[in-house]
Amino acid sequence: MLLILIFTLGATLASCATCCAFRFCKNISAFVPRSFCDNCYHSLTWWQLLPILGWAIQKGKCHFCDRPIPILSTALESLYGFIFIWLFFHSANLFSFTLIAGLLIWLLVLSLEDQRGMEVSSFCLYCGALLFTLWASPQVWWTIKTSWLALLLFFGVCLLFEYHGQLGPADTICVLVIMLVYGFHFGCWLLLLASTIFLATHLHDAPQTRHAFLPSLSSSFIILVFFQIY
Repeated sequence: MLLILIFTLGATLASCATCCAFRFCKNISAFVPRSFCDNCYHSLTWWQLLPILGWAIQKGKCHFCDRPIPILSTALESLYGFIFIWLFFHSANLFSFTLIAGLLIWLLVLSLEDQRGMEVSSFCLYCGALLFTLWASPQVWWTIKTSWLALLLFFGVCLLFEYHGQLGPADTICVLVIMLVYGFHFGCWLLLLASTIFLATHLHDAPQTRHAFLPSLSSSFIILVFFQIY
């Protein structure tokens, strides 16, 4: 029963994150109007909004217009359901579990926005950054106290990359928040792995083509958390 509840929590939050990212990209409120089909704009009923089950019951198609429903949301719901189960049984305590889970959902929203429109919601970005730095304030204070010079140099390098258009403000803020919460060493591993994934993914693309970096960052965070490198 506990496994089902944790899986449902992860799937539901991933579903909400997908919905919020879509709405933020379209400049629609996260609360109104109620969820709708993005093809026929018909309001969805409660059973159609059930994570995974809603997609399965409708056989992967909109109940009203018969248009195929993108599999991405359902895949993310399944993935994050299993990730939450793994986190719950491998986290040191409930605080650690909720902190990592919150960061994962925050990064998911921003990554989906970045992937779709190469920009993110300022409200989601800055409110999330403030929330997590306050939430983990003891760890943040310890990181600042022990690594303030390295953090300052890192921030300066990120600003330089931003100036040359190689990084966006959201990339810098997300890395900085995670670095403050989990330490400079973890942040360096995160940036190294994210850069590797990004380069491998876009190796054959044109040099001047712009790509979203946050999906690589989010994937790297999941991998590092999975191997408990923090």
